[in-house]
Amino acid sequence: MNPLLQHKTLYRIDECIDLMLDSCVIDHNANLVFASAWGSDTATQSLLAKLTLGNTKDGMDHFHMINENNASIPVYVGDLNKYEKRLARFNRCSIFGSIVNVWIYDKRCKFPDEEKSSAYMLYIQNHLNDERLWALIKATCSIPLLDEWQKIVIEIMQDTDMLIHLPTPLGPLAGYQLQVDLDKLTSVIGEHIRHGMLSIPESYKPQAFLTAA
Repeated sequence: MNPLLQHKTLYRIDECIDLMLDSCVIDHNANLVFASAWGSDTATQSLLAKLTLGNTKDGMDHFHMINENNASIPVYVGDLNKYEKRLARFNRCSIFGSIVNVWIYDKRCKFPDEEKSSAYMLYIQNHLNDERLWALIKATCSIPLLDEWQKIVIEIMQDTDMLIHLPTPLGPLAGYQLQVDLDKLTSVIGEHIRHGMLSIPESYKPQAFLTAA
């Protein structure tokens, strides 16, 4: 069975008593990366309206999620335009009417921000796909990365805080934040090549192509 569907714990939102979270991921500054909330259509539309209004009298730019230890954890949203919103309605789930599941997630969960060399990758806890992570790294970096370098480049990025594991979330999802310093990464990879820690396979070298031609 899909591990995501096995997770049945729901968490309260302090400011929205009619909504419950089944998953929420934040970064190290408590900024929202991903949230999945359940409630009535009225409650979900009210949440989105308040977040759209932001830091105004009738709006809000953050909320507090209550974890399993009854601790209140702040979650900052800020500008809602940097997030995607997805709603799904389930008409037979409640005697009170349809139940709505709303996802709010940073657009970088879906596509890297190539201009800022930044991205997020979410995955089900204990089910990290290394190849998917590597594909995201290559898509986010504008410098060429050889597949033969995968293990060492990931280690370099972790050691230099370009690839950071997100804090322990609520629910079944975990994630990585990718924030690439291209100049620094290029410099470190160059050092590794010069010291023989990274190598360029013969098939990638110019003379190999000239010979093949």
